[in-house]
Amino acid sequence: MGDSITEGIYVYEYLNSSQVIYKNGISIPSTDDHLAQAQALNPRVVFLSYGSNDISHLHYDYEKFRTEFDDFLNRAQAALPNAELYVNLIFPARAPLTEQQPWYTETAQYNAVIIEVCGEHGIPYIDSTGLVSDEYYSTDGYHFYGSFYPLWLYNMAKEAHLL
Repeated sequence: MGDSITEGIYVYEYLNSSQVIYKNGISIPSTDDHLAQAQALNPRVVFLSYGSNDISHLHYDYEKFRTEFDDFLNRAQAALPNAELYVNLIFPARAPLTEQQPWYTETAQYNAVIIEVCGEHGIPYIDSTGLVSDEYYSTDGYHFYGSFYPLWLYNMAKEAHLL
């Protein structure tokens, strides 16, 4: 479940549309529809990948991000009580995005919030940020080429002990 980066899993045909819940530009407070869709699927394991779009409207307001992320995890746990939840950390952005929107250089601070809130909720987080390199980024410095997705999917499956 997630945003346009998550959409790539479907677009590049690594999973089908019934397995990927996404919306371009989605922010954390707007996830109720995603949670309802996931609830209807009754999944055993759910990977959550949100927060990137929130950076663009929060502009360094880490406390508000914390509040919104905490609320999101409360809602996710309530909607999916029988699912194992895993939270992906936010991938770092590159130029030209970081030049146009400098707050995207602060993903480490947002990820620190995610790690803290996940710990409070007892939800594991997955750090796949070390997998990315310039060769995988599309020209916008934010999205990824299709060649990145097998690495990310493998890492998520490994971290969730699905392999």
